[in-house]
Amino acid sequence: MQPWMLWLAIILVMVVAEVMTVGFFAITLAVGGIFALITSLITNSIWIQVAIFLISSIAFFFLLKPFIEKLFPTIGPAKTASDRLVGEKGIVIVEINNTQGTGQVKIFGEIWSASSYDDRIITKDTEVEVLSIKGVKTIVKEIS
Repeated sequence: MQPWMLWLAIILVMVVAEVMTVGFFAITLAVGGIFALITSLITNSIWIQVAIFLISSIAFFFLLKPFIEKLFPTIGPAKTASDRLVGEKGIVIVEINNTQGTGQVKIFGEIWSASSYDDRIITKDTEVEVLSIKGVKTIVKEIS
């Protein structure tokens, strides 16, 4: 197998990986593969080809990074699935009674087990706000 064929295969695999993940990392390896493929047409030294691949991939990554950060800014740490519920409003669908261990709320169309933060009973169809998540339960308070 010719070295250029290997680089072409790497380029194709990285382009497919980029399309599937859209993480902007695989594309940097594809660009490195392009430079390595061009180098393989000039020299047969695999070490030079690998060095060109690594250098160009790393360089392209650092050149691409500022553009990606401008296109997709992040504000603060990313929230997990349950963290995104804190501060949101929901509707009680099963009466919340901490003593009996009952209670469910519907938030964003999802049903969550719920407890009242102050041990008050919260009746069905009451609007509540999520204060925190403890395990798999939302801790809520009634909205006046």
